[in-house]
Amino acid sequence: VINGIARLILEPKLAFDNGDYSVEFETNKGHVINYELRFKNKAVTKEVLTFDGEKYVDRTMHGKGTILNKHINTALDFKIPKDEVIVTRRDSIQYPYLEKLYEWANDLVFFEFNTELGKKTLAIINDELKPIDHDLKETDKAIALFRKGLKDFGHEFKESIIKDFNSIGYDVENIDTGNLVTIKIETNLTDKVLGFVVKERDRKGLTDQHAMSMGMFRSLAIIIYFNYFIFKKLVGTVLVDDIGEGLDFERSTALIKLLIDKCNDSKIQLFLSTNDRFVMNNMPLEYWQIISRKGSKVDVINQENSLDIFSDFKFTGLSNFDFFSSNFYKEGFKRSN
Repeated sequence: VINGIARLILEPKLAFDNGDYSVEFETNKGHVINYELRFKNKAVTKEVLTFDGEKYVDRTMHGKGTILNKHINTALDFKIPKDEVIVTRRDSIQYPYLEKLYEWANDLVFFEFNTELGKKTLAIINDELKPIDHDLKETDKAIALFRKGLKDFGHEFKESIIKDFNSIGYDVENIDTGNLVTIKIETNLTDKVLGFVVKERDRKGLTDQHAMSMGMFRSLAIIIYFNYFIFKKLVGTVLVDDIGEGLDFERSTALIKLLIDKCNDSKIQLFLSTNDRFVMNNMPLEYWQIISRKGSKVDVINQENSLDIFSDFKFTGLSNFDFFSSNFYKEGFKRSN
């Protein structure tokens, strides 16, 4: 859902057929932006944006509405196609408040950890020293980002990746890109075909990305991305769905702790989703957002809106997973007894 609203803010044409969004953003200066968007059969029926309670955008059906021009401090009439979203309009002088939404959506990165994350994707280059163009939203292009990170930040970037990779249980001496050693790539291209190659300390030979387990490659890929985020001093939102998929208990929990530690010292807002009991047991309750859905209604319970229940659970001596499985999170001692 979060990734979906980001797409809608970035693309003028509606990306989906039907939707009903109501979102609240808080800026780093404490301003509150509320945005409501409703559409049916790829036609916007309502679009309203308020800034600190003041209505800046007000649109109804048939593409008609008003939008506040901050440069002249006047609400202007507009009419746009029914399948287009008005908040995608960009003009930092006339509509600076819309830039804030655009920046948030543009800086959002979404990882689907239960996918290959580019394990079967190789890189074709014709210049060893030239980095490959890369968009951070392309989460299956870790090779390109690794080479870009080396060019931008040098040897320190690689050493940080190796350190992080070792910290979650993979004992490696070196990580690089090169020719795969376990399969032969036949091609008529004169360019080089590269993949990841790592040197594990307890093996004489090299391990290339084709020979890596899915969990090992996913871990390497996401560590490369997060190191680039930190070195680049990224400000934004990162979503990781099904974190830990394909990893054993120790590596999964170590990876989660690593990502949280990295983001705690950055300006990244991190969302991790899981239904793995081992992961849940090792995730501090202060970070929990318990999401339950009945039909189209989704409820979220967290420490902020249910502080008494979270506080009471500390006295039970039970595991974090019991907080969830016993339904304690719903009504505390009353329901669990």
